[in-house]
Amino acid sequence: MSKKQLIFDFEVYPNWNHVTFMDQEGNFTQFNAPIDSEALRSFVKSKTLIGFNSNRYDNYILSAVLSDMKIGMVYRLSKDLVESGKRAWDLEQSYGLERLTKGNGFDFIDLMPLVAGFSGLKTLGARMHHAKLQELPFDPHEPLDENQQQIIADYCKNDCLITEKLYQRLQEQVALRTQLGETYKLDLRSLGDAGIAEKVLLKELDTTSSELRQKIVRHKVLSYDPPSFINPVSLEVKALFATLKETEFQIKESGHPELPDSLKNKVIELGDKSYKIGLGGLHSIDCAGMFTADDENMIIDVDVTSYYPAIITQTGWYPPQTGPEFNAVYQSIVDRRVEAKNAGRKADSDSLKIIVNSTYGKTGSQYSALYAPNLTIGITLTGQLALLMLIEKFEAEGLGIISANTDGVTVRIKRKNEAVFTQLCSDWESDTGFNLERVDYKLFAQRDVNCYIAVTTDGHIKAKGALAIHNDLTHNPSGDIIQKAVTEYLLNNQPIESTVMASDDIRDFIYVKKVTGGATKDGDYLGSIVRWYLSTDTTTPILNTKGNKVSLSENGVPLMDIHSLSVEDYPDLDVNYYICEAEKVLSDITQPKSQGKNLEARRLKAQGFSPAPMIHIGKTVFKDDFSSSEAIGTQTGGRVGLIQYDGVIYRFTEPGWPSAYKSAEKKLDVSIKFGGVVDMGGQTKIGDFPRELRDNLFEVLTKAQKEKITNSVS
Repeated sequence: MSKKQLIFDFEVYPNWNHVTFMDQEGNFTQFNAPIDSEALRSFVKSKTLIGFNSNRYDNYILSAVLSDMKIGMVYRLSKDLVESGKRAWDLEQSYGLERLTKGNGFDFIDLMPLVAGFSGLKTLGARMHHAKLQELPFDPHEPLDENQQQIIADYCKNDCLITEKLYQRLQEQVALRTQLGETYKLDLRSLGDAGIAEKVLLKELDTTSSELRQKIVRHKVLSYDPPSFINPVSLEVKALFATLKETEFQIKESGHPELPDSLKNKVIELGDKSYKIGLGGLHSIDCAGMFTADDENMIIDVDVTSYYPAIITQTGWYPPQTGPEFNAVYQSIVDRRVEAKNAGRKADSDSLKIIVNSTYGKTGSQYSALYAPNLTIGITLTGQLALLMLIEKFEAEGLGIISANTDGVTVRIKRKNEAVFTQLCSDWESDTGFNLERVDYKLFAQRDVNCYIAVTTDGHIKAKGALAIHNDLTHNPSGDIIQKAVTEYLLNNQPIESTVMASDDIRDFIYVKKVTGGATKDGDYLGSIVRWYLSTDTTTPILNTKGNKVSLSENGVPLMDIHSLSVEDYPDLDVNYYICEAEKVLSDITQPKSQGKNLEARRLKAQGFSPAPMIHIGKTVFKDDFSSSEAIGTQTGGRVGLIQYDGVIYRFTEPGWPSAYKSAEKKLDVSIKFGGVVDMGGQTKIGDFPRELRDNLFEVLTKAQKEKITNSVS
């Protein structure tokens, strides 16, 4: 029979400390200073105590209180735990604390490591749409009176409610950790994925963290030693490969390898696409567009199966301190995971997947026994080069690439070329030893490489960025109705306005942000985690401590307490704002996607030009479809083309001067004259595009672009 579980939370002040417990039925039990240590010990003994950041804070405070430590000393311990930067176990020694373990009747689960990132409890509460968002109401370094003590006791109850809600959301993760722990005779319930991987691998290797850490050789500079299957064929990728083999990678104080400046903005051009490399992975430079499959064309996405784990097993690389036995242990876990997956044992498969997929992360942590920055460099660069080899094959056959990211490529090809595509994938698998997983899409719409929505032929939706509807613990709510409206339009042709107006849940319209130093609205302090919706009844934004507007909070009404979920109870909700924002997102991705513009850009740059796309008038943007060079442009309405040459931006457009273009002038603090040019230093230069350059420009611009320039400067 499982132990009784209690959510718990401590608060400590110079003259008072307090702990709140909440049981599974929602009943609260509270202990206030002076706390009866024996009564508290009896209450928690043989129970599972569940907290947030409890392994680094609450557990030590509990130990101090149980040892009858004086209130003032408990406060000093609390301050040291939060502010000193000392390791908790060092403080345990210096304060003479009892280590609370299962051996002496204590059992703990800390939920904080189970959540990706370093989000605080209040942030997670906001992401889960907890009704009440509340900051600690009093300075933790000031004594409390009796009335304030009661307020803090109520504050603890709210924190316990958030923790309980989080625990329910993490049930699957806790269950997987429990099962894996039973297999390896380890307590893994309070570890993140990477921590589990390290703990299990050490157990399999029959060694300890301290033993391996003593063997780690710290390097300041490392090089890339590629595996034999990396054999690019194009001039561009061959040149990159040669550069990477000659590059010395500096290791930062953090222990992470760093790309040299010469590679940080490196762009590789294959066909009409450009690709950026980096230690975070390969990404194509994409412009907005929407693609559909039809009778003649198909959209296919291929991802490398378990890419980073596959690189580890395929190359036989291992952390130097572990020796080659690491390979056998890791391969065994991979094989057991595949066997469990094929046999339909989902729980076993999912628990082993944690180890397989998270090992790479530990190679980049200098505090890990598996620290091996040479693996970090080798795995990431090999992954990018191998993927570029696949792209080379596609480009050689003229297959249209839509996008590429860390572990996959999306293409739109003629159905008659499917056999060619399949053979190219098979050839690449033979060349590298990796496996590709294929998914066919009926729709792929994107704003850029990190913002897209794709619909598979069987109706499954895959989305990222501003087009994804997040309901998880890693993303703040950000007007989710906008994404829902765009998705409904793309999938079902549902008008934007209909979707927005049909929602009766205020959570669809909420924004949440963490504001360093806290936020205010009309002088009222809100806290560092702020939640709001857009209203027709206010014209003032939410401000940070510097007096600057919090992004997207113009006309924002704080909603720190959700008193009702029904939109009807918020008559000031500015639904038109959300409709307009959804239409902007839709406009971004439904404009025709320009093909072949990167080739034009490359030729222009060879002649000294820095090209800008033909973009719409209406909303100021600072981007370029071809590269990272800066361009000024506006969206909606007529079209304008901009070319930068010799430090000067030349503007070409149809006759007429849109008033909305004034926003660009204001942002740049310049005066842009119709038919003239402007440099980024703010000096206006009046004159036509130099005629001696026009012929060169015409050679590389499309017919549509030529017509724009002819209309403007002839």
